[in-house]
Amino acid sequence: MKRKAVPRKTQQRQLISKCLHELCHPSAEDVWNCVRKEIPGVNKTTIYRNLRRMVDEGELKCFMTDSGVMLFDSTLDRHYHLRCDKCGKISDIPSALFDRIAEIMQKEKQFKITDYNLTLSGICADCQERANRKTSNPDQDLGS
Repeated sequence: MKRKAVPRKTQQRQLISKCLHELCHPSAEDVWNCVRKEIPGVNKTTIYRNLRRMVDEGELKCFMTDSGVMLFDSTLDRHYHLRCDKCGKISDIPSALFDRIAEIMQKEKQFKITDYNLTLSGICADCQERANRKTSNPDQDLGS
């Protein structure tokens, strides 16, 4: 009987995992920049190859942004995303509310939802605060 290969935990892969948990929904470029702080000579191809393997092995999820950038998510529990239209920041939201919607669809429409990907767009608290400061102090941008 053939055993399933166990992925090697190389120094690069361990560092990639660490960076994925430190960064919020990073791109491969973000992960590469993080890893390079500790392994300056690491090749970008090594990062891409390891990220792809981690996705294939179910250690990581990935999703494409509207602008075509692939982002990685180390949160494997079902959850959804809030995306700020101003700064692009992506935050996680738990799935409880949307699980309830799935129950209603099953009951009322006899439609069993097997998977879904949801990103809600809006303006994050930081960007709202920046906008409020600008409106309450319009001379701020003029250098006064």
